[in-house]
Amino acid sequence: MESAIPSAHTSQVGMLVVVSGTGGLGSSQSLRRNVADDYRRVCGAEPGNVTSVAVNTDNTSTKAVGHYADIRFECAGG
Repeated sequence: MESAIPSAHTSQVGMLVVVSGTGGLGSSQSLRRNVADDYRRVCGAEPGNVTSVAVNTDNTSTKAVGHYADIRFECAGG
């Protein structure tokens, strides 16, 4: 279940948990996100230009390893 949580370090950052638990553990997962919609949900405001995106396994209170590849951003519309 997705959940939006504030950063413990700064009010300028919000986090969105999109995958959790042991389902899919040890296998590849493919995710597709609408970054603008995610921003609206986490920040409650209209997004500007994307300046950075972080993908991490922090804040789990456990040991976690993540491997990321083929991260791609595409513009909607045409």
